[in-house]
Amino acid sequence: MLSLPSIARNRLNVFSHSRNVVAGTKKSVKYLFLLSFLPISCISSATEFPILNSEVSDLVNDVCESTTCVKNVLDEQTIDGILMQHASAPQIAEALSLSEYQVLVGSALENKNKSPMLHLEITTSWRGVPIDEYNVSTPVKDDSSVELTAKEIFNHWVSHVEYSDVLNAKIIYRALNASDYENQLKLPSTVGEFMMQQRALYRDPMQGSITRYVHPEYSDAVFDVSVYPISPFVHNVDLSDDELISAELGAEKQQLMLLIEGSDIPGYNISEIEDAQLDVSESSYKGYKLKVALNTEFEPAYSTQYVFKKGDKFVKLTGNFPDRVMEMLVKQSLPQIIVPPESAFMKAMRNG
Repeated sequence: MLSLPSIARNRLNVFSHSRNVVAGTKKSVKYLFLLSFLPISCISSATEFPILNSEVSDLVNDVCESTTCVKNVLDEQTIDGILMQHASAPQIAEALSLSEYQVLVGSALENKNKSPMLHLEITTSWRGVPIDEYNVSTPVKDDSSVELTAKEIFNHWVSHVEYSDVLNAKIIYRALNASDYENQLKLPSTVGEFMMQQRALYRDPMQGSITRYVHPEYSDAVFDVSVYPISPFVHNVDLSDDELISAELGAEKQQLMLLIEGSDIPGYNISEIEDAQLDVSESSYKGYKLKVALNTEFEPAYSTQYVFKKGDKFVKLTGNFPDRVMEMLVKQSLPQIIVPPESAFMKAMRNG
């Protein structure tokens, strides 16, 4: 399961049309429809690292109490300059910029028996939660070689980040005891003629996972399944299932209208939030749906979205086709979707 948003590179196809021209203009509609991909960050070209100086650990403090130490011998600007010299710096800096990562660096130069020792503690955190630690203590020739020694350590740290996949979203989920979508989310490999192309995690456990299905013959046809927890910070969890689903889709509709109006689309139609009562075999599923159509030069471009509740999570299904097609895909896929149980992380969030 991916976390770096290679899936986001194709996110703009969610509501695209093969001709990609809005009626009477040359404006592409490819960039408009997000929908279930809306929370995924766009790829950016970060030019610096989110470095913060931090206190050294108690272990290093204890060492410093028994000898002479200079703490914070490397300032943030120096550290950033060292890191940006690495060949992988653009990729690592970009990955760090995709979410609320910080790299906390504690440093101390110990002068013991005229044999200087550099202590460097590098902690990668997400929203203040440590997700990885890399600590090194190594001798240096003299005070003038501290930066050169630090550069060697940071080069090894970059290799560690790459090899250990530290910036993979699943590391955040593991650190927070969030849901294990990789192993516990069960999805069909095919839905009708659509085939699973990619699964990804958002770098925020409150946003969960997204899975994309594509058609083997029609490259613009896209069907997405998003599964994410019901947030106690967004919804009153004491509401009924109907009220929760309706409120969630209502928030989606508001976002969507703001997006369309801000994009100066000449003609569009957004439906009211409608009941979606689906009977499949001996099971019945109650949810809500939202239908959108854009007027293009040749024919309408569609997006249809269904939202249901399973366990403590929303299941959102989105496709760029009219409802008559979307309903068939929902009926085929929804019974096969098994969501992870409530996580320790979400239980703690809901219990305050």
